[in-house]
Amino acid sequence: MNIITAIAESIIAICAIVALWQIKIAKEDIRIRSKREAITLAINQVEYCRSEIVSSYDQVNSIVLDMPKEIKDLRLYSSREFLEDFTLEELQKNKKIDRMITKISYLKKNNLFDKIISLANKFEYFSLAFIAKAADEEVAFNPIADILCDFVEEHYEIYCYNRREGNYRSYTNTIQLYKIWKARILMKKIDFKKETYSNEIREDLNKIKKGNLKNIEPVGIN
Repeated sequence: MNIITAIAESIIAICAIVALWQIKIAKEDIRIRSKREAITLAINQVEYCRSEIVSSYDQVNSIVLDMPKEIKDLRLYSSREFLEDFTLEELQKNKKIDRMITKISYLKKNNLFDKIISLANKFEYFSLAFIAKAADEEVAFNPIADILCDFVEEHYEIYCYNRREGNYRSYTNTIQLYKIWKARILMKKIDFKKETYSNEIREDLNKIKKGNLKNIEPVGIN
């Protein structure tokens, strides 16, 4: 009887181990398929951006570059800033409300405002899949990050304007993706500078070693 019990217990243990192994394999299969689907969706989003956004972005950007100097000088974003809230309160804090009103008035008068809003809406659709974690944002970073960040910074005042009166849910996906990608861009710049400085330091140390330079000590102190 003891032998039968021992055999039964062994069989149960083996079945449990096999079941756990199968669960582990199933989880890994789900992870791999989810990763593959996230990459596929990211590629689709990149293609959407290239087909639906890039050409319109280039057209609007060329018009923006041709704006009068006094309007271009109203650029509300400074490279020294890291944009946070995208609200009128943020503009008010930085004393830029008057500049925003002047620029938006010019854009509306010259039929540019609606074109920029259309692009902003397309960027929001593009960003949604990444912020919802359905698509892998790292796949889209290299081809799209510069375009998205440049657009958000150039038209920062429009995002603030459309998020006025407590309407802070507008463009939340674009803004979140912008912050993630902008931080990564800045980190890459920091890493590049660190590597550059490290190379310069190594070169200077090599010069010192080759020159065999030593301090000149006064006579009689040794």
